[in-house]
Amino acid sequence: YLKNIEVRTRFKNEAATLEKLVHPNIVRLFDYIEDDSGMYLIMEFVRGMPLDEYMEKVSGILNEDRALIVMEQILGAFGYAHQQGVVHRDIKPSNILVTEDLKIKILDFGIAKILGEQSQQLTKTGTQMGTVFYMSPEQVQGKSIDRRSDIYSLGVTFYQLITNVQPYAGSSTEYEIYSKIVKEELPNPQTIYPAIPDYMVSVVAKAMSKSPDD
Repeated sequence: YLKNIEVRTRFKNEAATLEKLVHPNIVRLFDYIEDDSGMYLIMEFVRGMPLDEYMEKVSGILNEDRALIVMEQILGAFGYAHQQGVVHRDIKPSNILVTEDLKIKILDFGIAKILGEQSQQLTKTGTQMGTVFYMSPEQVQGKSIDRRSDIYSLGVTFYQLITNVQPYAGSSTEYEIYSKIVKEELPNPQTIYPAIPDYMVSVVAKAMSKSPDD
């Protein structure tokens, strides 16, 4: 792969993207090294576990107060990244690290696309870069992606945060999931966990609107 110019260019773009993201809730890139043996990213060490694993082994469903602590940190990180012109494109709980004291660190901006990047179309429109359940309708349909796609994926992540299940989790094939993402109304999270407050339901539903314009 190292001899593949496109792969090398993507790796350098990843390093350039990460290098400019300096935020307390984003895993920091300290250095980028390229020599005859390969290409390397030297990154911040975070002692924690992925959010999905944390919910499975430690917390279960997060109550309202704890969910807000997590959500605010996640949104702070992505608000900052979007202001820098960076779209993550692969948001999911396994890319969100949680420390023992409930601090959040976002991982893997490796397939991020810098907004407005027209000179090198390395990530072609229509390439499905993301875990199926968390993909936005526009990702599924192969349309162009912007920060609103990240907002959709954050909505899916928050849905899981407050219910401990993925929307459309009963689907048996990728095609069925794609179809539900594009066409089917979001299952009300209160039917899974009635204690979820109405405002959280509204926030998640807005984030997961089928149309990016909504």
